[in-house]
Amino acid sequence: MGFKEKWKLMKRLDQSLLDQAALLGAHPTIESVYRLQSLADTHCTLKIRHRLTLGEVQTLSEFADPLEVAHQCRMVNGFAEDWPICALLDEMNAFERFPLTDAAASRPSGRLPKTRLKSEG
Repeated sequence: MGFKEKWKLMKRLDQSLLDQAALLGAHPTIESVYRLQSLADTHCTLKIRHRLTLGEVQTLSEFADPLEVAHQCRMVNGFAEDWPICALLDEMNAFERFPLTDAAASRPSGRLPKTRLKSEG
C-alpha cells in the first residue's frame, strides 16, 4: 500500500477529530460529548483495528472530512469492527451527500470512477 497516501489520510483523520473536539467549546452538551465519543471510537478503529485497503485510503482521501464519512459508513453498517467502506460509500450516495476536497470536486464528474470504489482484498 502507498505508505505516503495512508500517512496523509491518518493525519487528516487526526485533524478531523481534533476539529470536532474543539467545536465542543467551554460548555458542551451531553449529546455533543456522546457524538465526539462515537467519532473517537471510529477514529481509533480506523487507525488501529481496521485494515484499510489502498482503495479505501484513496477513496476516503477524496472527502473534505474523511472521518465523518467513514463514521457515517460505520453507522450504516451497525458499528461493526470491520466494514466495507467503499461498498457503503456507493450505497449511501456519499459523493452526493458529503463535501469533497477541492481536487476531487474539480474533476469533471466530481467523483471517483467505480473501479476505484471497489474495495481491495
